[in-house]
Amino acid sequence: MTSSPNLGSAARTGLEALADAALLVIDELSAGDLLAAITPERLGARSGYAASSVRYQLSRVERAPAPQHQDETTAEASRVTPPPRKRWAFDREHVLLIALSALAARQRQAAEESVARYLSALSELKATGDPRALAQAVQADLDIYTPGATADATALTSERVQSIAVAAADGSIEIARQLRRHQDERLHLYLPVYEHTLTLSGRVLRDGVTLLDLAKQVSFLLEGVAQRRRSEPALDESHVLRTVLAIFHGLTRPGNDTEALDPEAALVQAFIGGSS
Repeated sequence: MTSSPNLGSAARTGLEALADAALLVIDELSAGDLLAAITPERLGARSGYAASSVRYQLSRVERAPAPQHQDETTAEASRVTPPPRKRWAFDREHVLLIALSALAARQRQAAEESVARYLSALSELKATGDPRALAQAVQADLDIYTPGATADATALTSERVQSIAVAAADGSIEIARQLRRHQDERLHLYLPVYEHTLTLSGRVLRDGVTLLDLAKQVSFLLEGVAQRRRSEPALDESHVLRTVLAIFHGLTRPGNDTEALDPEAALVQAFIGGSS
């Protein structure tokens, strides 16, 4: 592979100026700009509705400037101002909000299925001591964010919508509010998993720490890991696991149950091969 010729200082300066301009344009993008590819015609083709019907259902009312009178020779004419006309504008932010609502329903179902897998795996671990089901439950959640690891088109679509919504939330209070509401809902769905894990491990929350605090801390970590896996699919799960366990141990302490199982050790054995 041949190396590219060195660019002169003038060319570099030009590219730097264009890069600066690109960053400024990106910074100025609104939710509508981010969704510019979504048009009434494109939605109509996918939904079976006419583009005019799509535009009507997903539009907001704007007030068009009132037309000026041509004849303003008299005081009476100048005082007569017709009411502003209504103008319908296709509202892409509204499109994103309804897409987020549909996404929330899908994510709720996926979260419920994930929670069921974890609870079943923890029960199996208690009954047999076999950590494989628990490891598979963890892997199933990570695979969604690994390129090529899953053929679940719904999961990939959900991730894309979520990423666009996060970018658009910077300029939309309503989008940000809806994202927070959906995230809180999913977080509460997982509380039984943490509660069951505490019960099996014989550990208890430290003073001042709630079950929701524990869930949030783990969630913050896993959300970052999920994004990282998109660009680094070979990310070693053992590093993630060690960090999750560090959070778990940091926010909990041993209880009085001396015969409790150790799901953490089981996960370490499944993912790390028993190394400490």
